[in-house]
Amino acid sequence: AAAALLRVLNGASYAVTGQGAHSGTLAGNGGIWVDAGGFLSAGGGILNRAGALIVNSGRIDDALDNAGGVVNNSIYNADVTSNTGAGIILNAAGATWTGNVLSNSATLHNAGTWTGAITTAGALSNDAGATVSGLVTSSAGTVINDGALNGGAIVDGGLRAGTRSIARASAA
Repeated sequence: AAAALLRVLNGASYAVTGQGAHSGTLAGNGGIWVDAGGFLSAGGGILNRAGALIVNSGRIDDALDNAGGVVNNSIYNADVTSNTGAGIILNAAGATWTGNVLSNSATLHNAGTWTGAITTAGALSNDAGATVSGLVTSSAGTVINDGALNGGAIVDGGLRAGTRSIARASAA
């Protein structure tokens, strides 16, 4: 069977009105690929299943449930409802992710700018030169910070490592 590929080209827009469930991979010529200058709006959200891949070099607006792979090279506006299983979300250097991570039990890697709070029981890596503006709350897993956690952090469980300090979280 042929793999499905949704590709949004430069200057194009594509809107999904209900939740989009996605299980394609780019290796099989499937997946979701938004080119530079392209725009994908999925108001009902995207369910990115295990083994599926989203590559964004344009702009995506949605709500994301992820168990696959997501690479943001540009602008991604989404709350991450969940990142589970073998899920990996990479916000690349120079990219901007705007939205909160409500639940992470997999892997988040930020090399760019993350505008929002992150709740994690999985792995969070914040690279040198990268920033997270909201509060990072970790109940388990590993938080490695070599960048800036400008919203502070509460690490109640797991491991905190890295070369950079963390802004003090204000008491509620």
